Amino acid sequence: MSKSMRLRISEVKAAFNLIGECRELWNTPPAWRVHLLRGLTELTGLAVGHYAEVDASSFAGPIQFLAAVDFGWRDEAARNYYLRYTADLTGACTAPMPGIDILARRLGEAGRAIAYRPELCSDSQWYRSAAVNEYRRPAFNDGYVLSFVRGQNNLCTHLGVHQDTSQRAPTLHAKRLVSLVHQQIAPMVGSVLAMDNQHNRQGLSSRLQQVLDQLLKGDSEKKIARDLKLRPPTVHEYIGKIYRHFAINSHAELLAYFLAQRPKMKCNDAPSDAPRRRGG
Repeated sequence: MSKSMRLRISEVKAAFNLIGECRELWNTPPAWRVHLLRGLTELTGLAVGHYAEVDASSFAGPIQFLAAVDFGWRDEAARNYYLRYTADLTGACTAPMPGIDILARRLGEAGRAIAYRPELCSDSQWYRSAAVNEYRRPAFNDGYVLSFVRGQNNLCTHLGVHQDTSQRAPTLHAKRLVSLVHQQIAPMVGSVLAMDNQHNRQGLSSRLQQVLDQLLKGDSEKKIARDLKLRPPTVHEYIGKIYRHFAINSHAELLAYFLAQRPKMKCNDAPSDAPRRRGG
């Protein structure tokens, strides 16, 4: 194997540092997803990153995306072509990129599939396809590395990096970097890294997040009120909103949830009387 195709120790270290940084952002799904894509595009030297969570049971019909994030487009116009492609693909209004059926078959057989573009189709197939000419060319997109991992509960995660037309095409080296990162990240989704259907910071206002941060430091309601220049009854009301948001009843439960760093599914039985007592 060419030395240029091998991962250097510094690259492996950077990949694991990126994964660790995502874990630190575990309770804010938009934050850890975007950070993942930003770091992966930097690692691979490719312009655009995509991440998605998909219900694998929907593969037989219109694909059901549970979450989808993209990063690194030249401009909003280029990104709009990607959004159109995703919408048209979901609605079965266009054919997928050539070779995707190969990845789908591998995913079904092994639960995992990864490839860069020349492994899936010839140049002539690629540049004649509607997916390229109607969506990717106008978005200044060309080659790619795509990775899919199917996990428990029909959850399939997708991680991809894409070449801007001004860049060199992705190689085996980029594929190895994506594979390393995705292999580590995929099992964490839903177990360590929170999803949208799990309790997380998403949906809390900036002020509630400030109160939450101080609660996690162990501060009392009086101290929070003093530090944030709020009236104590207002702080008490905010804490009640935070408890209801995380479906807990006490400061101790809140601390336990964040110390465990194990996201829990949302449900409809959030406590209605939290917090039960003042002070602390």
